[in-house]
Amino acid sequence: MLAIATVAVGAILVWGLFLVMRSVWPAGKVLTITRPVGGTIRGSGIECGTQGSRCSTTITTGQPIELSEEHDKDYVFSGYTGDCAPAGRTSMTEPRTCGATFDHVVGPAPAVTFRLSITKPEGGTVVGNGGILCGTNGSTCTADILSGVPVSLKGEADDGYSFSQFTGECPSTGDMMMTSAKTCGVIFNKSLAPINVGPVGRPVATAQPIHQRPPVPPPATPPPVATLGPSPTKPGAPGPQGSTTGPTLAPTGPDNKPPTAAKTAEEHAKDEIGQLVKNYCTALGTLKPDAVRKLFHLDNERELKAQYKEYKSLKCTVTAAPEFDRLDAGAAGAAQLKFGMKQAIKMSSGGAPNEQETTVTMVVSRKDFDSPWLIDRLTHEVKPK
Repeated sequence: MLAIATVAVGAILVWGLFLVMRSVWPAGKVLTITRPVGGTIRGSGIECGTQGSRCSTTITTGQPIELSEEHDKDYVFSGYTGDCAPAGRTSMTEPRTCGATFDHVVGPAPAVTFRLSITKPEGGTVVGNGGILCGTNGSTCTADILSGVPVSLKGEADDGYSFSQFTGECPSTGDMMMTSAKTCGVIFNKSLAPINVGPVGRPVATAQPIHQRPPVPPPATPPPVATLGPSPTKPGAPGPQGSTTGPTLAPTGPDNKPPTAAKTAEEHAKDEIGQLVKNYCTALGTLKPDAVRKLFHLDNERELKAQYKEYKSLKCTVTAAPEFDRLDAGAAGAAQLKFGMKQAIKMSSGGAPNEQETTVTMVVSRKDFDSPWLIDRLTHEVKPK
């Protein structure tokens, strides 16, 4: 019995010591609200003022806390005081004592406004209540909004950028209620555009020739191939070498089939330009500027190096065969064509590959029959998703 009593007394002493230590060193930081007059302050574990008396609570160290206010009749909220931020948001990195001021008013409460401030962004414009037009298209970055009025901000991205989200004291969507002064930012991400080498210009109009060169006469039509049957020449008539003409067999190939007609100059040109398109797509995937440069008349190596710096990998696929708007198959020939392309670009900064499908308009030419077809210029038009 004595042993049991000794154990019980020891347990009580340990438990009492634990409670004393918890009261002296609580598990977190203590937030204390100085009880205001004329309204109520609310927060996590707090309801202090006219409508409540919970004016102290322990908050986990480092946890953010946001206070809200409700003013009484004939009073108006003026702002937070003490260790809390003017907007009522703070991080519990240390014990804090906060308060709030409610001013007494006579007659109808005056309109209360809060300042909405936008940090001027790069890559777009923020449009919102109170005439906010902040960014590329304007410099109105502050507005005084009536208390309790809903606010909706919209991010309009510039060309080459896309809207991501709002930051700061605004929610990511930009939709909120003005209950305090707020400062907001916005993020516009730079778009992952496909490689578009060469100077971008308007496509050559299809109603006009690309190069002012004299037209090349079409190749002579080959003579008709003789077929089985009686010769139109009378039997026994002398042939070209004095022989008599009789039934003649059509020339045949190794498989006893009539020979295939020779390709025209236009067909040869289309085959060679089609191979140039494939070579261009393959060269893009190498991420080697000199490999792409060899396919162009102009020197675009510097621009290519600047683009390739941001890429980790690029996979290119020709998705639609070339369609020719204009074709001059002469010696100093030129052509304009369109084809589909898909590029999957993975950036050096990481993330999933960005895939985009484009319609490519390409203008090509050659100096003579002994020179290869090379690219004069091209443009990419992104297909809508």
